[in-house]
Amino acid sequence: QRAIRLGVARFLLKPSKMDEIEEALTFMTGVLDRLPGEERAEPEPEDAANSFIVRQARAYIAGHCAEKLSLQEVADHCFVSQWHLSKLLNRHQGQTFYDLLNAERVRRAKELLEDPALRISEIAERVGYADTAHFSRVFKKLEPLSANRLVLNLLQSIEAIYIPNKLMAYGLNNADALGVYGVLTGMSLPLILFPSAITNSISVLLLPIVSEADASGNTGAVKRAIVTSIRCCLLLGFGCTALFLLLGRPAGRLLFHSELAGSFILTLSFICPFMYIASTLGSILNGLGKTAQTFLYSVVSLLLRLLFVFIAIPHYGIKGYLWGMLTSQMLQTLLCTVSALHISHRSQM
Repeated sequence: QRAIRLGVARFLLKPSKMDEIEEALTFMTGVLDRLPGEERAEPEPEDAANSFIVRQARAYIAGHCAEKLSLQEVADHCFVSQWHLSKLLNRHQGQTFYDLLNAERVRRAKELLEDPALRISEIAERVGYADTAHFSRVFKKLEPLSANRLVLNLLQSIEAIYIPNKLMAYGLNNADALGVYGVLTGMSLPLILFPSAITNSISVLLLPIVSEADASGNTGAVKRAIVTSIRCCLLLGFGCTALFLLLGRPAGRLLFHSELAGSFILTLSFICPFMYIASTLGSILNGLGKTAQTFLYSVVSLLLRLLFVFIAIPHYGIKGYLWGMLTSQMLQTLLCTVSALHISHRSQM
């Protein structure tokens, strides 16, 4: 009688069967849905819960980065599986667990480097690296990248400023120069760069994988990554080149209502294989600790492009810049490929 007064709808005896439990839950869900004027709290968005887990993980990494930390330990602290935590870190931070751990250790190391009394080996040990050589490799991989990006952004800014200026030297007025440059950068180039989202994603994944393989001395994995990347990028690149050659002009008319955009797409179609290979191999070289080399190759490529901006555009117009883009990308791809194949060959010896 007391159970009836309390509104009990189902009575289960132990041991209960799963179909009985399922039937009882289904029945109660229906009862709750039929309750008039019943206001039930909205469930918390999944992203809010996931963000909380990521913040917990990051805080734990920051607090224990000097220890021998593992993904499993952090996952246990957050009460989730290591697979789920890894997925959340990639989704919300765009980085792997080891990327975040190494970044935090390098940040701590930079603070300790301000103390001249500390030796490198002591700093390495304090931030969680037992091997000083490994610490040096990780530090060189992560730290130069920010300064490198600054220099590259500066060169790209100079390029963007002077292209319209040199188009005016070619004979265009200010409005036409800006219009031609706008068609190139706002219409044609985004379409050419669209497939590179695939290679960029591969590059992000390859950097920690190659870095870990190199640190563990797994030269076979490094070689496979290099050879497979070149083959896949060639296949994707030549496929995109053929597609843009075939549909470049119709795409310019259909998407942008511009014949000029279509002609740019045709010319830039030849850049695809070189651009995709350079992007992927650059990531592999960074993973192998060759950040200085990849930075140098990027600078050389940009300087060559700037040379075309200052010399070719005043004589040949925007076509001179397109030739510069193709030439500089070919040079960068050649340098990255030679370096990667040299490393691959050396790993066989």
